[in-house]
Amino acid sequence: MLKSINFKLILSIGFITVLIFGIFSYLFITHQNKQLIEEVFRGASIFSDAVKSSTRHDMLMDDREGVHRMIENIGNQSGVE
Repeated sequence: MLKSINFKLILSIGFITVLIFGIFSYLFITHQNKQLIEEVFRGASIFSDAVKSSTRHDMLMDDREGVHRMIENIGNQSGVE
C-alpha cells in the first residue's frame, strides 16, 4: 500500500510539474513571438520613413532621375527585397 501511495504521489507531482512547465513554455513562446512581430513592424516603419524622407526633396524638385537613383541604391542594400 505504501509503494502504491508513493507511486501515485510521484506520478501526480510529475504530471503537475510537466503541465506547469508546458503552460509557462507556451506563454513564454507566445510572448516572444508577439515581441518579434512588433519589432519587425517597427523596423519596417523606420525603414519606410527613411525612404520617404530620403526621396521627398527630389520628388518636390521633380528630379525623377535622383528619385530613381536613390530607390535603386536602397534596393541594392543587403536585406532589402
